Amino acid sequence: AEPSVQQTMLGVTMLGAVVGSPLSGLVAERSGRVPATILGETLSLLGTLAGALAASLAFFTAARFCVGVGIGICTMCKPLYVSETVPVERRGTILALFAPAIAVGILLAQSWPVALSVFSPEKPPLDGEVIPSYQYDEDLTPDAVADGSSWMWRAQLLTGVVPPAIILAVAFLIMPESQAWKDTQATLANKRERGASAPDAVSYTHL
Repeated sequence: AEPSVQQTMLGVTMLGAVVGSPLSGLVAERSGRVPATILGETLSLLGTLAGALAASLAFFTAARFCVGVGIGICTMCKPLYVSETVPVERRGTILALFAPAIAVGILLAQSWPVALSVFSPEKPPLDGEVIPSYQYDEDLTPDAVADGSSWMWRAQLLTGVVPPAIILAVAFLIMPESQAWKDTQATLANKRERGASAPDAVSYTHL
């Protein structure tokens, strides 16, 4: 059987995460842990918002890939940031919360359609029957993306904007840069300075 559009979108998101993970290492080492977090959350926020407003399946696919890149970046840089900033006695506890947090997020995402059914108690009749919205099989199809009246899945996606927006605000206002990263950059700068003067020292040695 051919994969459904939902399965394809999941695959595209995971592909984006594969691209984002190594990219995270480059950004985190060159620019810092906080800029890497800001980049990942910004991509997640913009990708989610673009997906909720998408008017074509191609645009929606690109948006999900963008979300995947953000996920890949954050999956790598956040544990790295915690390992460098949280005191040793609490570090293991904080890092252990990552897996339960992901599980809780999945549970909330799967439960959200039921909450939305409060605002849309009934769906249009299907074969003469009225079906509750949380039981209605509204598959994500090219027609559903192009159809502006299919708002339920768009509302689900829009709620995904909230977590990255909160983290972005915290990153901009509160999160200090990792001292370990600062020390590493200072060490590298000193090595570059010494390296620049090294030829003179060597030439004098051989005189």
